[in-house]
Amino acid sequence: MRKTTTALALALTLVMAGCGDDSVLNDSTSTTSGETTTEPAAATTTTTGAPTTTTLPPTTTESPAVACEAAGGIYAAEEGDGGVCFPAGAITAEEYAIRKVDLDDPDGGLRVWSGPGAPGKKVPQEDKYVETGVIPPYADGVMATGHATPDDLWYYVQYGGFEGWARSAFLAPAGSGGPLPACMAGGAAPIPSGAPGLTEITGDFDGKAGEDTFSVYWDGTEWVAHLRTAYGYHSEMPTGHTGLAPGTGPEVVAAFGYDFEADGQDEAWVYDDSPASGEIWSTFAFFNDGCTLTHVTHQTTGTPQYWVVGQTVTHVDSMSCYVNGVAHYNGAANGVDTYAGEAQEHWYSYEDGVTAEWVIIDGIVWNTADGDVIPNGFECP
Repeated sequence: MRKTTTALALALTLVMAGCGDDSVLNDSTSTTSGETTTEPAAATTTTTGAPTTTTLPPTTTESPAVACEAAGGIYAAEEGDGGVCFPAGAITAEEYAIRKVDLDDPDGGLRVWSGPGAPGKKVPQEDKYVETGVIPPYADGVMATGHATPDDLWYYVQYGGFEGWARSAFLAPAGSGGPLPACMAGGAAPIPSGAPGLTEITGDFDGKAGEDTFSVYWDGTEWVAHLRTAYGYHSEMPTGHTGLAPGTGPEVVAAFGYDFEADGQDEAWVYDDSPASGEIWSTFAFFNDGCTLTHVTHQTTGTPQYWVVGQTVTHVDSMSCYVNGVAHYNGAANGVDTYAGEAQEHWYSYEDGVTAEWVIIDGIVWNTADGDVIPNGFECP
């Protein structure tokens, strides 16, 4: 009986232990190797001893430039930060032409900028904006987009592949700007497409700081000299040279331009290759008074001046340029490359007053029997 009583006591003790406080058994905290882990109730925030972070959906803010352009405006971004929005519809979008800009303008025309001048100012804000291009004097086809400053001093324009802000005072609606200056447009017909025998040289043949094109071509009957200025004016006249049709004999060639008077206007040289005497040279000049291409004449005869340059078995002629004219040499030839006997040198001064003339200003004769070397051909810087 003693053993049975002891066993019953032990069983009763275990039952009482199971009926004790259940707060300890239900505690979610357990201890393992000295570390404590707390399981979160939600999956949005995790605490590991570091700061708590929360993930938010991305947000976007539209830039002023994008918002301006989306509304049809022009945004003038300043150098650095910031800019100004100019809405559409301030003026009528239409075609303009450049006026009141001199042909010899030091800037080459009307400057266009990435932004306008300050309110009420006619000069660009070079500290904020950059130049985007230059529109040539008297150009047409300038398109105003309809954007302008509130004071109407600056218009936004497009021209020749660039765009930006330009001074409105130098813009005139197409067809309302008045007549162009002389020799700016029109004149003779352009050279026919595919003209035979065409040769071309470039230079400033009208003295207006543009690149003009001087050409010689065969018109089916004779050789013609033709000038097209940088501003689209055309002038032409017969060369007077006796070359033959292309492919049948000597042809007439546009050779080079040279400014004899150092006045900013080139004269054009033309030659044909004569089988009898060598090259025949002459000069052409353009007169802005009257807008005509002219053949430079001899002062005394009043007829076009021609020079022979080349060599035959018995005779030789050559030329060279100097400051405001040419020197022409001629004499008997001795063999291939030396003079025989006397030779002559004549100096011609170029003058273009009422007409363009070659004026003989001096001449010398010297004995070349000692075999002086021939200054062969035409030498001109």
